[in-house]
Amino acid sequence: MIIITTAFLIEAKPIILNYGLKKDTQVVNFQIYRNNDIILGISGIGKINSAIFTTQILSSFKNFDNVTVINLGIAGCYDKEVDIGSLLLINKIIDVACAKNYYPDILLKHALTEKVIETHDQPVILKQKDIPKNSKNNLVDMEVSGFFQAATNFLPPERIHCLKIVSDHLDTIDLDKEKTALLISQKIDAIENFISSTQNLVTVEKCKFSDDENNIINKIKEHLKLTVTQKIQLDDWLNINFIHGKKSLKELDTFLQKPVKTKFERNNIFSEIKNELLAK
Repeated sequence: MIIITTAFLIEAKPIILNYGLKKDTQVVNFQIYRNNDIILGISGIGKINSAIFTTQILSSFKNFDNVTVINLGIAGCYDKEVDIGSLLLINKIIDVACAKNYYPDILLKHALTEKVIETHDQPVILKQKDIPKNSKNNLVDMEVSGFFQAATNFLPPERIHCLKIVSDHLDTIDLDKEKTALLISQKIDAIENFISSTQNLVTVEKCKFSDDENNIINKIKEHLKLTVTQKIQLDDWLNINFIHGKKSLKELDTFLQKPVKTKFERNNIFSEIKNELLAK
């Protein structure tokens, strides 16, 4: 299941039309559109609204094996050399008010340019001379940090994505509805390709591991006392390793010999397993 969140209905309309989504009239708190594979919701403006919506929609799921969540919408950009209409994938999120950074874990193959985004509590409009020194290449929005922080309560970071289309260079705070719809419509093929690529992270149950390999997987989960989120992450890494025909899982047997007495030791070993499975 793909879950897409937008702040505005006008951002959602090209997606609704492209996938033939129908409004869910049983939901009253938010506008929800869906088909069998996609749920799209309009959260409203701001990181708090985005976090509330993301939490509400994800808390309705009992099984997250096939769930990916994507925040999609327009964003401003400090850098005037980045063209209006550019579709960008976010690899770092800066919550300016809280001075916190968040990092999506981009494991899938894609053809998009990656960028950093700043989430602000108020609209940003600047002159060139006012651009902060460390922000000159960044995007700006008001929702992503709330979306990402809420989503990480349910999903590992490789299942959480942020796609932004540059709408302005921070020279206006007015939303041009026709321009917004046009910008997203012009990138609908690239957006659809990205959504399709997220489905390559299939669930571990669909991969044909041997009995010995399944035994090792289960022993690792038990030995490390992985959290629910970490188990999902491990399954994703195993799938990527399986799809690309890389390492034999029997090599992971060595991690069962390492003692685990603290969360710090567990997380270090967990990172080593990731590096082993995803090594190029």
